Amino acid sequence: MNALRWLASVSLAFALGSAAALPAFAQTKLKIAEGSRSFTVMPLYIAIDAGYFAEKGITVELVTMKGGPAAANALMSGDVDIAVSLAETPIKMKGQGKDLRVLTLVQDRNPCVLVVPAASPVTKLADLKGKKIGVTATGSLSDLVARAYIRAQGMQESDFELIGLGSGATVTVALERGQIDAAMTFTPFLTKLLTEKTGKIVYDFRKELYPGQATLIRGSDVGGPKDAVLKNFAAAMMKAQKTIHEDRALTAKIAKAYFPDMNPQLLESMVVNETMEIPVFSKDGKFSRSEYDGLTDFLIKNKLIPKGEKYEEIVATQLWQ
Repeated sequence: MNALRWLASVSLAFALGSAAALPAFAQTKLKIAEGSRSFTVMPLYIAIDAGYFAEKGITVELVTMKGGPAAANALMSGDVDIAVSLAETPIKMKGQGKDLRVLTLVQDRNPCVLVVPAASPVTKLADLKGKKIGVTATGSLSDLVARAYIRAQGMQESDFELIGLGSGATVTVALERGQIDAAMTFTPFLTKLLTEKTGKIVYDFRKELYPGQATLIRGSDVGGPKDAVLKNFAAAMMKAQKTIHEDRALTAKIAKAYFPDMNPQLLESMVVNETMEIPVFSKDGKFSRSEYDGLTDFLIKNKLIPKGEKYEEIVATQLWQ
């Protein structure tokens, strides 16, 4: 009996000790803002649904906003912990005295395509002078790329009417309804337009090197108590970046969950196109110094920033695992 009592007391002590240790293994909740529900941030969806965040002790509350700038503003205001927005956002904000950092790079190619209705006589940008071009939002990637392309072609932004419509979905609907003459779009909306033959490409930016979407954090969170969870977040995202290039079946399965109303054939075409035929996603999630320098040169050349910023003050390399 004494032996049984001893065993029972040891078991109870072990159980209490285990319970006391549980909080160390509890999931940390992160609130993440995305600019829109889009295939351009597919690695984030993979990290959520494939359990990569869960493996690192992270649960995610995903908030969909109206454009990347809105997501970045939510991060600055403290409403979210991480935002998916343009890699250039921290560079621009640094010049305004604000401190954001790139944690991981989602895309290293430009995902945008300039399209017009299939029946449109437009074949080049000049044909759109005086016309309406839809973008997701002022300051978004689609807006930035459109303006840079206009200037590169020797024309003025004032030659066109650039209209921010809130999301890729609303831009597509506006194009299909004839409310705009052209659109800066990306998948899955591009896939739908081309497959259904309701749109045609005027210019394809997807083969151009351009650090686009990235996960952003506040500079004040670097080197503080959030370091461990941010390192785990980065590791999970980097695993997802690898998955999107190597596991088409899993990518398609998760894409279906995030785009449930999309025709299965369209969805498969979208996955193949953006991950194999014209891949726009970073393979490792790391924002290299050479990529950073190229982006900075582009921003200065297009007079979007007056000067460059130090790489180490913009990219949180210390949080990569």
